[in-house]
Amino acid sequence: MLELILFIVILSSAFQYCLGQQDASRALSLAEAVQLALRQSPSVQIAVINSSLAKQEQRRALAALLPHVSAGASEAINRINVQSDFGTTAGLFPQHEGPFQVITAGAQFSAQVFDAGLLEHYRAKQSSHAASLGDAKAAREQMIQLVVNQYLLCLRSESTAKAAEAQVALAQRLFDQAVHLEEAGAGAGLDTLRARQKLKTQQQALLVAREDAQTGLYELVHLLNLPPAATLTLSDSEEYVSRTFSGQEATIEAAYAQRPEMIALQERIEAAKRELASSRGERLPSVRISGTWSEQGNRFDNLIPTYRYEAGLAIPLFTGGRIRSEVASSTLEIDQLKQQEVELKNRIAQDVKTAQAKLETALEEVKVADDGLTLAQQEVTQARDRFEAGASDNIEVVTAQDTLARAFDDQIAALFTVNQARADLARSVGHIEDTYTK
Repeated sequence: MLELILFIVILSSAFQYCLGQQDASRALSLAEAVQLALRQSPSVQIAVINSSLAKQEQRRALAALLPHVSAGASEAINRINVQSDFGTTAGLFPQHEGPFQVITAGAQFSAQVFDAGLLEHYRAKQSSHAASLGDAKAAREQMIQLVVNQYLLCLRSESTAKAAEAQVALAQRLFDQAVHLEEAGAGAGLDTLRARQKLKTQQQALLVAREDAQTGLYELVHLLNLPPAATLTLSDSEEYVSRTFSGQEATIEAAYAQRPEMIALQERIEAAKRELASSRGERLPSVRISGTWSEQGNRFDNLIPTYRYEAGLAIPLFTGGRIRSEVASSTLEIDQLKQQEVELKNRIAQDVKTAQAKLETALEEVKVADDGLTLAQQEVTQARDRFEAGASDNIEVVTAQDTLARAFDDQIAALFTVNQARADLARSVGHIEDTYTK
């Protein structure tokens, strides 16, 4: 029986291990990577928690404005000293009274009828909550930008590795051609040696490219907060997934209205203004009502209703300079936030203009790189034909290979720059989540 149990445990562990290995390897598109990061990123979750905390602060501020009602019941045994309470018994009353039972059951309430300070404080907390939502949105946008950048870097590394593989295959064919010509007596040993050296150089470049591609995936795993054992493959092609984002929407005015950082800062300015109004409102009179209603008696059979209702007016006369200090602090905070708003507007305008310029240039670079790659491929073909025909040595072939390698690198870099510029432009106007999650 023990052997059977051990066998079942071992089989179950092996099955779970196989499932874990299967789950650890997954193909991931750019949109899936973005969604995964938004679900698992600690920074995004912290921002969501902060917005929830701000919501609770708003509710506490509202609670100070709403009526408070409580209910209770009590039973007491009392014995009082009449002489100590009234100073004398006058010879007419006993020295003490009791013990006697007092039963009370009822409710009490209190409510603010008017308090300008509390009302403005609640409105300030409303704006603070809206600012925290903007912060959460900004955290999501920042995380998306990081994931998109890393995903594009991984695609670039994969494209570089594929280009390096193609270069190794080409170098191998040219080396075989040089060996064949040397064996046939139509080529020189120097040509073969030169072809061998070029092959080794391309093989070394391939090793470096594969290492860069693998380490880039490791960084993506870390960024997505996946288990270290997870193995990712990128399901998008080296063209990097075409994204629809109209450059006409990328205006500075649109960025001012849509960037979550700007929205959060404007809400903080509004909250500071409300806190200033709250401080000033503390100089105004406040009105409050309260009361109790209960059934009271010394036995359950003689309970009668008892109640007390009161209204109070409080007029602040002297607060030791506290209100004046709070007003000054709120005014300074507003001035500070407005300076931050000016700085943020300048940075947003710079982001939009820089991203637009980079995107326009990158689109032109892609066209030039495509033409350069076509010409480089033709150059390799012609140089190889001339070498095979004995019209030249393989120096032209090696030179053409170098030109082709640079053309591949230029094209890969141009594609990466275009997609990077698109992501930067979307981020600069607050559209990056809509762009990469649809």
